[in-house]
Amino acid sequence: MTLYQKIGDVEYINSIKADVTTIKETEFEDSLNTIQRQVKSKRTELDDLLSQRASLIAHALENKLMSAISLGNRLGMTRQRVYVIAGSIKEEE
Repeated sequence: MTLYQKIGDVEYINSIKADVTTIKETEFEDSLNTIQRQVKSKRTELDDLLSQRASLIAHALENKLMSAISLGNRLGMTRQRVYVIAGSIKEEE
């Protein structure tokens, strides 16, 4: 989720000035740290979602709920990619 704020004439996106050319030198390091924390948080969220998707794919294939072709069509990927994702779950076990 992107947070947009306008305080006076200054616009902020996710607590960082939208116009990066106006960031003061003293605020620059804080801005970088803020963005890095946000990237790390979103990456963790993405990893969790991808893991959950992989579990669902593996479950669907193992229990013959959907074919690899159907899953691929639904997810916008090839059936080969579906098998690779499902295989990654078996490797973890």
